[in-house]
Amino acid sequence: MSSPSRIAELRPEDLPRPPEAALRILAACADPKSELGAIARLVAADPGLTADLLRIINSAYFGFDREIASIELAVSLLGLNALRTRVLCVALHATASAAEPRNMDLDQFLEDSVRRAVAARELAKHAAINPDDAFAAGLLQDFGLLALFHLYHDVSPQSWNKMRTALPDRRLALEDNTFGMRHDTLLGELSTVWHLPETLTTALVSHHEAKPKPGLGAVLAAADWLNGIFTADDPHAALQQFESLCAGSFGVTVEDCHAMLSEIPALVSEVAASLGVTVSSRVEFDALADHINTQLADDNLSYQELNWQLQQALRERDALAQERDREMAIAREIQCSLLPPDIEFGGPVWARNVSARVLSGDFYDFYTRGDGCICFTLGDVSGKGLTAALLMAKTSSLFHCLGRRHTGLAEIMTVLNDELCESAVRGMFVTMIAGVFDPRTRTLELVNAGHPPPLMRVGENDFTEIEASSLPLGIVSGTVYKSQALSMRNASLYLYSDGVTEALDDQGQELGLKGLRTMLHANARVPPNARIDAIVDQLISPTGPLRDDLTLALLEPIDF
Repeated sequence: MSSPSRIAELRPEDLPRPPEAALRILAACADPKSELGAIARLVAADPGLTADLLRIINSAYFGFDREIASIELAVSLLGLNALRTRVLCVALHATASAAEPRNMDLDQFLEDSVRRAVAARELAKHAAINPDDAFAAGLLQDFGLLALFHLYHDVSPQSWNKMRTALPDRRLALEDNTFGMRHDTLLGELSTVWHLPETLTTALVSHHEAKPKPGLGAVLAAADWLNGIFTADDPHAALQQFESLCAGSFGVTVEDCHAMLSEIPALVSEVAASLGVTVSSRVEFDALADHINTQLADDNLSYQELNWQLQQALRERDALAQERDREMAIAREIQCSLLPPDIEFGGPVWARNVSARVLSGDFYDFYTRGDGCICFTLGDVSGKGLTAALLMAKTSSLFHCLGRRHTGLAEIMTVLNDELCESAVRGMFVTMIAGVFDPRTRTLELVNAGHPPPLMRVGENDFTEIEASSLPLGIVSGTVYKSQALSMRNASLYLYSDGVTEALDDQGQELGLKGLRTMLHANARVPPNARIDAIVDQLISPTGPLRDDLTLALLEPIDF
C-alpha cells in the first residue's frame, strides 16, 4: 500500500477497521429499537469478543462479588452505553494490534489512550455528560494518529517520539509537516467507516479548535492536555493549560484539578489492567509536581543571571544601533552629495528626491556639457536599502562620467548597461530615463530604459505618455539602446519614479497615473521650481511614512 498524499486519496480499505462483529454491535447499540437480548446474541456470536467482555466485567475495575459467566447477564448489567464503551475498548485494542505500526510504540499509544479516556470520564462529572460517552470519546480521540502511522509506514520512529513528547498544539504542527494532514481530520474518515454517532464524531474532529465547543469537545481538549502533563517535555506548560481549560470550561479550581491528577495514575492502571493494556512504570502526579516545582525553582535562581545577560545584550544592541545609525547617516550624506545642487531659480531642469528610508534607491542628475547641451537622468533601482543605494551610486556616477566623454545618448546607455551587467547582483536592475536637451534648437534626445512613461505636455494640450522602448539596465549584456528625438518648443516633460504613482492621496488611495495627471493640471500655472515642491509636498504630508522612494523631475525650457 502506497502512502496517500492527501485526505482525498484515502480509500476505506486503507483505514484500520475493527472486527465486523464489533461494528454490528456498535450499530445495534446506537439503534433505539434494539433490545438487550438481541444485542447479547450478537456478542455471543463472536467467541473472541465474548471472552474479552467477560474478562473485562469480571476484572477488579467493576468489583462484582461473584463471577459473571453469562454474556446475557453481562450485557444486562452493563447497559447499552457501558456495553458500547467496552466494545469500543475491545475494538480499539484489536484494531491497533492488527494495524501493527512498526514506526510507533503501540503500548505507549494504548496507555495514552486509556489515560485520555479516564481523564475524560472524570471531567464528564463536572460537565453534565454521560461518563461512558466521555470515556469512549477519550479512548478514540487520538486513534487517527495510529492510523496515520499505519498509512505512512515509511515515517521514522523518531517522529512518534517527537509527537508523543510535544504539547498538543505543537504536535498538530508536527503532524501537518510529517503527514500533510492531522489526526483529527483523519478521525472524521474513520468515524464514517466505524458508523459512530454524529455527536461523538463532531466532538472527536473539533476538540483541537482554538475555543473547543462546550460539552464533550471541551472535555476532550482538557483530557488531551492532562495526558501531556505525564508525557510532554514541558509538563509545566501542559499543567497550566489544563488548569486554564478546567477553570474556563467547567469552573474547576486548581485544587480540584490537582486532586483529580493525583487519582489519575491509579485509575489508569486499574482500567488498563481490565483491558489487557500494558502500562509503563507508574508516575504519580505528586512526584511530577515536585519535579515541576524544582524546575521552576532552578529557573528562578537563574533569573537574575539571565536578566543581567539580557541587560548586557540590550546595551550591546544599542551601541551597535548607534554605530549603524552613524554609518547610515554618513552614507546618506555621501548619497546626497551625488545629486546635483539645488538651484532656486535655475532651469530648465528641476527635480526633488524624498527617500522612504535613510538611503534611497532613486536618483536623478543633470549637468551642462561643454557644447551647451544639458544632460539629465532619472532612475530607480530595484529593491531597497544599502544594496540598492550602492547600485544607485554606481549608476549615477557612471552616467555622469560617460556623459562627459560621449556625445551620443544611445551610446552612453549601451556602454552603461554593459558596465552594470559585468557586476550585476542577481535580481537587481535599474529602470532609467536619460535625455540630452539642446537649448538652442529646443530639441530633446530621449531614451527610456524600462522606466514608467514620462508625461509630455505641449501648450494647453493633454499629456502624452512616452513609453519605454528598451530593457532596464543591468539585465542583458549587449543590449543596443536607441534614442528618439522630440521637440520641446512650448512643451513640458515630467519624469517620475513609481514611488510617485504608488503614493497615497489624501483619501488613502493609490495616486496612479490618472491622479498624477490631475495634480499636474492643477499646478500647471505654478512656476516650475515651486511646482515640483508643491506636488511632492502633497504626496508626503497627509499619508504618513512613504511606501517607496519618491522622485519627480521637470524639464521645461523658459526664456530668461
